[in-house]
Amino acid sequence: MKLSRLSFSLAIAIILFISCESFLDIDAPRNQLVTASVFADDALADAAMAGIYQEMFTSHTTHFASGGSASVTALMGIAADDLVSNIPNSVTDAFSANDWLTDNTAVYNLWASAYKSIFRANEVLEGLAASSSVSQPTADRLRGEALFVRAFCHFYLVNLYGPVPLVTTADYRVTSTLHRSTEADVYMRIDNDLREATELLPDGYGHAGGERIRPNKWAAAALRARAGLYRGEWQDAAKLASDVIAQTGDYAVLDNPDAVFLKNSREAIWQLFPVYETTTNTREGLLAIPTPGQQTAPRYSPGEKLPSGFVAGDARQTSWLASYTVPTTGETFAYPFKYKARSTASGSEIEEYSTILRLTEQYLIRAEARAELGDLDGALADVNVPRVRHGGLAPLAGLDKAGVMAAIERERLVEFFYEWGHRWFDLKRWGRHAKLLPIPQREREANPFLTQNDGY
Repeated sequence: MKLSRLSFSLAIAIILFISCESFLDIDAPRNQLVTASVFADDALADAAMAGIYQEMFTSHTTHFASGGSASVTALMGIAADDLVSNIPNSVTDAFSANDWLTDNTAVYNLWASAYKSIFRANEVLEGLAASSSVSQPTADRLRGEALFVRAFCHFYLVNLYGPVPLVTTADYRVTSTLHRSTEADVYMRIDNDLREATELLPDGYGHAGGERIRPNKWAAAALRARAGLYRGEWQDAAKLASDVIAQTGDYAVLDNPDAVFLKNSREAIWQLFPVYETTTNTREGLLAIPTPGQQTAPRYSPGEKLPSGFVAGDARQTSWLASYTVPTTGETFAYPFKYKARSTASGSEIEEYSTILRLTEQYLIRAEARAELGDLDGALADVNVPRVRHGGLAPLAGLDKAGVMAAIERERLVEFFYEWGHRWFDLKRWGRHAKLLPIPQREREANPFLTQNDGY
């Protein structure tokens, strides 16, 4: 079922109805009434799931997945060495310095928005389990989507905060007193959720009207491959990435870097649909691209490491970076230009969707896993796919392991800047830093069982 205006109208109504009841009210009979109403048929159940994606996009000042100013893309890009904020304030200064106070609002929003989506996913799982009115094929598919979202959010939480509460119920009486689970236990749940989602989700995108705006089987496999890489499970990561790469009927690394972030690009595995926006395409484009004639610097510029990552002639440097000269000062700033549309004329068709998972990452996951397994030729073959197709560069050959790993790091830097905090997570998992965000003070005050990370 495509994420149509009707679907999202239903989703909004469901969000408004549920949010007042289920988050705060723990009276079981009333919650059962809400569940029965929302999961009365396939369309309403589908809209409940659609509402989770809707909230991810539209909560742009608070949600970690929105691509907005409070997102992982913006904040962890600033925390790494590939993005600089030209609008200094206490929030961006803290992320730039990797020095956070426990009451930092953005740190809290990253945590709270992820758990809010987990809570909603658990509501869907419990609603489907209690309903006899949703058809089995729809119930299975929606269960797969909810499991995927729960795993996706837990993945970011465990990589931002370390050990975190593992939330598998929508019952606030349980979740409000949870202890922090070990990273190993969180990853085990992520893997179990994604394994089941892989079995339940369809291969293609028919459930989303042919658009890549709801996760499918290969999105679940792609996220499992990333989790495997982060855990050093090289065989599993390589196998899962290979499974996704093999789906050549659906996915391809494009020769034109300008086309990578278009809606339903063949490189896209999962994207977010810009809900209820008349002119905005993505938050990433809206924030990064300056308005014509503006008297200030663009919001973001490339960090100190990024320019040196590009080699001479790399097409990505001219395609994915642009420059803006402030009229009054004559000062010129570079800015991210992966997304080309800041806005679209009212009534015109939206051109870009926010890209969450894409095929290039799977090649670079497999490249790193192969290098760690000693298959240097295979690793270089994978590195050369984006290097040649996106960058227009000559392929690399004959490198030792150190050279291959350096090439992988360079490709990940230039491919994934201003995308989902990849650089910060890479530096962390490679042992370049051991930083974790603090557990938000508001959460520790609400739940006395939450311990604080070291150093805060």
